[in-house]
Amino acid sequence: MRLIAAADEAWGIGQGGALLYHTRADMARVKALTMGHVLLMGGKTFRSLPGLLLGRVHVVLTRTPGQDSDRLRYCTTPEGARALLSEYPAQEHFLFGGGEIYRLFLADCTRADITRYAGTRPADTYLPRLDTLPDWRQITRSPWQIEGGLRFCFETWKIRC
Repeated sequence: MRLIAAADEAWGIGQGGALLYHTRADMARVKALTMGHVLLMGGKTFRSLPGLLLGRVHVVLTRTPGQDSDRLRYCTTPEGARALLSEYPAQEHFLFGGGEIYRLFLADCTRADITRYAGTRPADTYLPRLDTLPDWRQITRSPWQIEGGLRFCFETWKIRC
């Protein structure tokens, strides 16, 4: 499984149920990486989306499941989420958030694609700090970019082999 997130320098990812940062470049990267694949997310993250993201299956771990469809599957336990993911062996599985989902499934991940924003903003939701975990290492970092006054880069992290 691949983790995908946008985080600031303190690994903050959200405040009050919303992302800390929005840039077209990040959204385009998320779309390019996840198109045709499966997204695992929590109920709050799912409800924060503008709707189903085209071309992707959404697996939502929530206490209040809704009606399943071809592109939307609900589960109420981590084991149920893993079982649903196993129904899509031909597609990559992306851990899509939020904070509790990242913590629950980090051990299932072998790669993380992080959009890293310079500086920090007030946050109440954080990504686990990959830089403090001995099994994780950063393998690439793009040059810094600026969009809408926000400075950011793209990082790839992997589990050490």
